[in-house]
Amino acid sequence: MHGADGFSCGVLLGGCGKLLTLRACDDKKSHFAHRPPVRCTRTARDESSADHLYIGEALVRWLRRQGRPNITVEYVRQKHARSDAIEIRFGPKKKRRLLHVQMARRSFTEWEEDRRRLGATPGRPSTIRMYGPGSELAPYELQVAGYALRFRCETQNGTREVFVGTHLPGHKIEWTILERCRLHDQGLLTPALEPTSEGIRLKGAAKPERSAAEAPASSAEKAEEPAKGTTATAPGQRQAAPTSGPDGPTHSGGHPGPVSAPRTRRLRMPAATALRRAPRRRQRRCRPSPPTSPAASRPPASSCR
Repeated sequence: MHGADGFSCGVLLGGCGKLLTLRACDDKKSHFAHRPPVRCTRTARDESSADHLYIGEALVRWLRRQGRPNITVEYVRQKHARSDAIEIRFGPKKKRRLLHVQMARRSFTEWEEDRRRLGATPGRPSTIRMYGPGSELAPYELQVAGYALRFRCETQNGTREVFVGTHLPGHKIEWTILERCRLHDQGLLTPALEPTSEGIRLKGAAKPERSAAEAPASSAEKAEEPAKGTTATAPGQRQAAPTSGPDGPTHSGGHPGPVSAPRTRRLRMPAATALRRAPRRRQRRCRPSPPTSPAASRPPASSCR
């Protein structure tokens, strides 16, 4: 960044903010350098060191096209530099919404703490969580939400183009551009996502199955239930239709008879239960038979009964 009388080390790039001096060289490219003595904390100097600035700028342009007012951007320093995370807030004062992009790596414990801290209170819009190319935290979000939103940047025509990816199960990522995404009350929708009553989910994903207690009885089960006032019959057996007579209801033979009690199906006992209830067989006991002669050297034979 630069002021009225000089240039200083960019703090948004992880720099120290101290004044720089221009060094004109004949044997190499002219460049800016720190004035000694100074110790700068900036470690990354490649083309990806400013990706958080490109991502933040692209999101601001996209939110303006979505018609969102009062957009503010903050580059948060968590441990190393102000490029660790991006927090973009937008919307009216009473319904401010947060879009959080995690750029730096975090442990699982820190990720859970961020999730609790960034979680919306009841009655407030939910926080949109996204992940930069070097965070390596998208698999955690995938386990919780079923998908994760990621960013990556590519150098095209002298600038860094921003792409949005939908992290799917099976280590698959579908990449697109921000112009093909839209903002919904439930979150950010890419071409691979759709809003439902249960929240945002992948297109074509199966709905959550009902439990056995909540599932309604099937038509086959309803067909097997006997009607009210009728008796159950055994399979393959027809039920005699009663006819009216002078002395009351009669059966198929034409003579009156008592109404039989409802028949009940005979339950088959499980094999394991039948084995347990079977009577135990008497074990035969063997007794040694007396020896035929006192001088017998062989062991006596045994007789069983």
